[in-house]
Amino acid sequence: MGKGTNFYARGYNFERLVWKRMVAIGYFGIRSGGSRGPADLVFFKEGETPIFAQCKTGPELITPDERMKLATCSPYGQCFFVYKKGRAVYCREVGPGGLLHDDEHELKDWFAVPGDEE
Repeated sequence: MGKGTNFYARGYNFERLVWKRMVAIGYFGIRSGGSRGPADLVFFKEGETPIFAQCKTGPELITPDERMKLATCSPYGQCFFVYKKGRAVYCREVGPGGLLHDDEHELKDWFAVPGDEE
């Protein structure tokens, strides 16, 4: 298995973790396979604004170009860069023009799923 395959597997596994946890709290989720769209995951819940998420296995991995692409979704919903730091999961909102909001939020409580120890 090549190095690129390992990076792909880590990214895919992290996307699945985010997807599973969002579904567990009542969202319907769609995955954009192979990072072909501006967001890796899109979530819907009746009566709520859609959520567009770009998932990365490290905080330094989102590029300015990826932020700009994700920001194209901002007229339609909230856009988030979701990433790991060690074993913790964090998010930062991405606004119009690809601006990354300063507030970093740990998703510990938000992602709490009973019995899920990934």
